Amino acid sequence: MELVSPLVFVLSYVYPSQIGNSQSPATFLFLLMWVAHYANRSIVYPLRQPSRKPMHIGVMLSACFFNVVNGYVNGRWLATLYPEQSRSPVLIISGIFMFALGMFGNIYHDEILIKLKKQSKGYSVPFGGQYGLHAT
Repeated sequence: MELVSPLVFVLSYVYPSQIGNSQSPATFLFLLMWVAHYANRSIVYPLRQPSRKPMHIGVMLSACFFNVVNGYVNGRWLATLYPEQSRSPVLIISGIFMFALGMFGNIYHDEILIKLKKQSKGYSVPFGGQYGLHAT
């Protein structure tokens, strides 16, 4: 259901409207980062998980609808509306750094959840990384 997002994103990026075209090496890099994130989220992570319980069709269809809209809006914005003031090398490098940090965090915490699901038979509370932080 999440594989829909990068497919729609790429299509809406590749076929921009005639209004404008903001495609550049930086936007192409952002496209690759989006696809890498969703490849991990929709292919790699599910394949690494132990067996999952069945999902209601309504949940799957709602998620597909959200991911179609999400992929289209973001791909279209990046291809046609990406503002000139956001093209600063400092902002681009900062964005890449933030993406890498977030991607590492997702993968690290996915690993904690995968190990927990393999070790427990029922409900368990994850601990480690950001799971150990509590608001007081």
